[in-house]
Amino acid sequence: MIWPDRLKENFGVILSGRITFRLKGCQECHYEKRNQEMKKKLRITKHALFGILLMLPGFLVILLLKMYPILEGISYSFTNRRMDRPIDSVKFIGLENFIEVFQDEKVLRTVWFTLVYAFFIVLISYVLGLLIAMLLNRNIRGRGIYRSLILLPWVISNTVTAANFRWILNDRYGIVNRMLIRLGLIDQPIQFFADIDMARLMVIGVGIWKTIPFMVIVILAALQSIPMDYYEAAQIDGASFFARFRYITLPGIKAVTVMATTLQFIWNFNNFESIWLLTSGGPVEATQTLAVKIYEEAFLSNRIGYSAAIAVVIMLFMMLFTLIRFRLNAKASEDS
Repeated sequence: MIWPDRLKENFGVILSGRITFRLKGCQECHYEKRNQEMKKKLRITKHALFGILLMLPGFLVILLLKMYPILEGISYSFTNRRMDRPIDSVKFIGLENFIEVFQDEKVLRTVWFTLVYAFFIVLISYVLGLLIAMLLNRNIRGRGIYRSLILLPWVISNTVTAANFRWILNDRYGIVNRMLIRLGLIDQPIQFFADIDMARLMVIGVGIWKTIPFMVIVILAALQSIPMDYYEAAQIDGASFFARFRYITLPGIKAVTVMATTLQFIWNFNNFESIWLLTSGGPVEATQTLAVKIYEEAFLSNRIGYSAAIAVVIMLFMMLFTLIRFRLNAKASEDS
């Protein structure tokens, strides 16, 4: 069909007008949407700025109380600073303190025991904490009371804990030796804190006793966050207890496991109170950790610069350990 030219022109004008109207409408909608997004972002920015202003005083206090000592300690590590000498005698000695740290056999032995101490406390407390948490996650009578009682070792201060264990394990009037002698299991009292191997076992045991409640609480919280539907579906499919534990429980508490074990390793690696109050690093420095070594070098040997160098090495090691730990966990999560 051949349309007249006049009709074609009118039809073209109508079409172009509709198209122009639609384009203008789309542009207006787009601009309005962008304006709404900008206003929303502006509101978020204002809220964020208000939150930053509220946190600023606390942040400045933390910066003053935390960062200043750290920076001061780093500066001391490059000097010959001593407690028994005036500050005017302080000299810059470069890396001499750090070289001495890596050449000192006592420091290397202390590093080895500190790693063993932190590793076994974290490992055993995590395994026992997982077992107890799985038990408390069941519907058993008195579950609330047990959950409250399990917190007692965690809330008791390190000073009270060390004093109680020194009394319980004392070779003269300790209740453990008395019970063992009355039962006829031993003839002579056991020197729990005088024998090297026994002293190491005792300080690790006290650390485990102190750490278990933390592991129980965080793992129990993670277990309760796993939907029961997963276990019911797996049980219907015929999955065994170990299969459910491997494919449901462990993946469900993986994030909490990484967090809890990393924190506990750092805390126990830097632990000072328990070791110092139980054995003071003895006998013959067998239970000496790096925190105790730093204290002795700084306040007993008066070598502030050398103790600061040991502290800087520990800080760098902890930062590296934490970074590697979370990197490996992130990589494992991506692979899975």
